[in-house]
This record gives sequence, C-alpha cells and structure tokens, in this order.
Amino acid sequence: MTRISDDEAGIKRACEELLGYKMNLGQLWFTRLNSGSVFIKQGANVYKAKLSPIGTPDLMVIQKGRIVFFEIKSSTGKLTFPQEITQSKLKEQGAQVYTIRSVEEMEEILREKNKLEEKIADS
Repeated sequence: MTRISDDEAGIKRACEELLGYKMNLGQLWFTRLNSGSVFIKQGANVYKAKLSPIGTPDLMVIQKGRIVFFEIKSSTGKLTFPQEITQSKLKEQGAQVYTIRSVEEMEEILREKNKLEEKIADS
C-alpha cells in the first residue's frame, strides 16, 4: 500500500485521487476550488484571471444532490481568518462544510451522508 503523506498537499492529492475514482464510477462529482489568480498568455498578450475568492474551501463534492465542501489541513494546520469567514458564510446559507485532516475522514463523512440519503429514500 502506498504511504499517504500527512502534509496538506499529500492529503489533498490522496483526496483528489479517491474522489476521481468515485467520480469515474458515477458515485459523485467533484472539483478542486482554487483561490487567487493565474496569468494566461495568449500570443503577445497576458491576461490575469481571478479564480475563487480567498478562503474558499479546497474541494466541492456533489453526491446524490447534496453539495459538501472540504477544507483540507494537516494534523497541525489551522484555518486562516478568510477561511473561517467563508466557512461561516457558507454554513449560514445551509451548506455542509468540513475541515478534514485525512482522506479517511473525508471518506467517512461521505459514507455517512450516503447512508443518510439512502435512509431518507427508503422512508
């Protein structure tokens, strides 16, 4: 078994790999939400493109009609002030937002959400 790095970048790669696998199986859809800006060169011109706002969670997952946001941190990582504000605003709007520290933690949250949806569907 491949060892998963416990730094934030390693956890993020492992989460994206698992989500990509599940997306290929048709179990969910996900995207990585990048904040900041990028520069795009087109011929002699260079354009600045703004990405997601600062503080936006790392990942957005849609599973059975539910949207879940994940902010990924290492075991010692802390949310920045913009991340705290963004999470608070998302939660005020009814969004499900989680700060996770491992791929296993993300997998457990998604598994529990899936079980809840199945329970509701059976009612």
